[in-house]
Amino acid sequence: MLNTKAETMKVLGRTYRDRVILQQPVKIPDGQGGSKSDLQTVATVGAYLRAPRVSTDTEAGAVVSEMTYEIKIQNRPGVPDVRKGWRGIWGNKTFSVEHVYDDAYDQTKVLVCREVVR
Repeated sequence: MLNTKAETMKVLGRTYRDRVILQQPVKIPDGQGGSKSDLQTVATVGAYLRAPRVSTDTEAGAVVSEMTYEIKIQNRPGVPDVRKGWRGIWGNKTFSVEHVYDDAYDQTKVLVCREVVR
């Protein structure tokens, strides 16, 4: 599918200036035959964060806000293959990756992350 000039310029003009630290869960042996989970920093990548979608609900008499973020990272060599369960850190916010898909339109990976505020 061919893109119009306006669509192409919009993609080219997007800047990936936000820095997101990607962390992968790893299992570390505890010396007694088991293991414990820990997070290992894999990469720091440039990202484009879209405005979050917010939904509010009442649960057990308290207000619960849920924000869903879409973080776009460039799909190029050197960028790890992010999966569900990974963690992304942006500034002082920590996000758990709920879903990942490739966007073939502008060659990016989209990380769908969720933040719940109680």
